[in-house]
Amino acid sequence: MNKESLFVCARSDEPFSILTIDPVSGANCLAFQGNELQNGTINSATFIGQDQTHLCISLEDKSLMTIPMKYKKSKKTLAANSTRSFIGFKANFIVSHPSGDFIFVAADNKIYTWELRGGNMLSIIDEHLREISAFRISTCGSLLASASMDGAVKIWLTSSLISQRNQSSHICSQLGGHSSHTLEVNDLYITSSGMSARIFSVSADYSACLYSLATNQILLKITCDHPLSACCMDGAERRLFLASINGQIRTIDLMQSELPKDSFQRMKVENEQIDNNTENSFQFHNSRIQQLCANLDGSRLASGDSSGAYAIWDVTNGQLLQNGTK
Repeated sequence: MNKESLFVCARSDEPFSILTIDPVSGANCLAFQGNELQNGTINSATFIGQDQTHLCISLEDKSLMTIPMKYKKSKKTLAANSTRSFIGFKANFIVSHPSGDFIFVAADNKIYTWELRGGNMLSIIDEHLREISAFRISTCGSLLASASMDGAVKIWLTSSLISQRNQSSHICSQLGGHSSHTLEVNDLYITSSGMSARIFSVSADYSACLYSLATNQILLKITCDHPLSACCMDGAERRLFLASINGQIRTIDLMQSELPKDSFQRMKVENEQIDNNTENSFQFHNSRIQQLCANLDGSRLASGDSSGAYAIWDVTNGQLLQNGTK
């Protein structure tokens, strides 16, 4: 059985800005010193594939790096022979296919697909009108979701992006999407349901939407009293987690909440910061929440904010289990 770990990455030029943390003890399992970055500021980082033997990092100076990881026996640090690839633009988001054979990069309003074995660019998709502000891939690797500054959410079939080798082709591989948000979408989450997946999105317009790919409909729209910055769901697709720009985190149990019965399925989440109910709110962060992530069984929640602080929570009672600062 694989042991769970928390991947932490800070947008910084300081050493050891990338860590892997044991969520039980809070100890650093692995750290990347970053000498190969040559004082470059990390913009985004992700493991390539599921074996986690390679790390892909994009920098603020518009270079993309693939770093083979070699473990040192004496220290929990990484030695690496880096492969640097200059792509001519700033890569805002990088996601990896679970197979480890492909990566998808969002830059400006375009989506790029690369084959890692040969280093070939397979496709360029230019369907967003404005810059891409959120980017996610499903755990099975079949779906890719992107959202932009104008509030548009689009769903793609990754196999179509991989097979679309003609870069000048105008064939659109978009599966679905919606434009229910009026401002930039700050985060996305895709459930692991294949073609019946649901896409959860949060926006700066104070709203969150749960969209069904199978029916091409908005199942639920939530309005809050602060702009939303991050979101996720548990593995059972029972709980929704929302985070705002002022550090508040809320959870909504879809099985217990009294959801409206009208056709539009709209509900409002009020600010309960002063309430004593800690089961539905998590109080620790004072800055904008950048990331939320739940473990497989939905018992733990991890959060990270713009100041470099991260926290691990017990979802059942809202207790803070671990916290630290990068």
